[in-house]
Amino acid sequence: MCSQLSVEALVSGIIIETSFLMFIPLVLFFDYLYFAGLRAWLEGLSKGARLAVLSGVALFWIAFVPGPLTFVGAFVVSMALGVLAFFQNVKEGIKTLLVVLSPTKARALLVEGCGSERGCFVRYLFAWPALAALAATAEALMGPLTMYIIGLMTKPPSLKGKLAVLNKLISIVIIIVAWAFAFINILKNLILPHWLLLQEYAVSGEVSKLPLTARLLAKVLGKEAAYVYVTMLVILAAYTAIRVHTALDPRRRREIMAAISPFVAYAVSMNKLGEPLTSVAYAAGVTSAYFMRSRNIDVPATLVDKVMAAFAKLGRAILEYSAPLGPLRRLLA
Repeated sequence: MCSQLSVEALVSGIIIETSFLMFIPLVLFFDYLYFAGLRAWLEGLSKGARLAVLSGVALFWIAFVPGPLTFVGAFVVSMALGVLAFFQNVKEGIKTLLVVLSPTKARALLVEGCGSERGCFVRYLFAWPALAALAATAEALMGPLTMYIIGLMTKPPSLKGKLAVLNKLISIVIIIVAWAFAFINILKNLILPHWLLLQEYAVSGEVSKLPLTARLLAKVLGKEAAYVYVTMLVILAAYTAIRVHTALDPRRRREIMAAISPFVAYAVSMNKLGEPLTSVAYAAGVTSAYFMRSRNIDVPATLVDKVMAAFAKLGRAILEYSAPLGPLRRLLA
């Protein structure tokens, strides 16, 4: 009976995640309005900015659906990826984040677009709410797929040569740890969706119900340990995502990052909070990478290039705010 209840509870938790998918049609509608508003604003139509603000607020609320810490973690990860992808000087990228506080300067950079590092990054920054809401609602599908690919990208060390035995041992340990975390996260989510509850405990400063790391920190820091723990999770998520950045083709990094950044950010953010589906997917990706390496199997370079080219094309459309205004043009004039 207990086992049956556990399975039913796990299924209920998965249903909660997949229920986010019902928002996708609404998100796509608001995405169009948002990009149309930005396009109209760039073209000088008087009501474009108002439409962008109204639809943007709606998209931000939808992006909060998986939880506040998931949102914060995803935003930080996305901005870190953006700064690394769009700027040679990281400090300049961090300064540019503050430009959005000045509508006049922001619009000037938006008009400039990818003619400069700052203009391209500001376009990325303004496009983020649209893709963030989509990533948040499609997380049940895109999160596991993204984490599987990240696991696959984490290639094990060479299994040949003098250090072959040591490298093989390290790879096996990594696989065991990944599956152990996946198993633990499944157990934690048998009764209730722990990754959602953890966010509530952390925001309220309830240290006693957080993982062991936070409880140990509490002995030194007190209640503030909850917020330190959250900061550690966000930093760890950003570090994980940076590995994705280093694997991308530098020639198309900006465009690709504009297309995939929010999806990577939400997947990694939820994974660090203990979401079980992404944990299993990452462990499966790491395991697949090991067996592919041991059998000298590589994904065909032509396939990778075609996929990256498709992402780059999508990213260019996003950065150009390619939304046809149609009948909206008269309403926004």
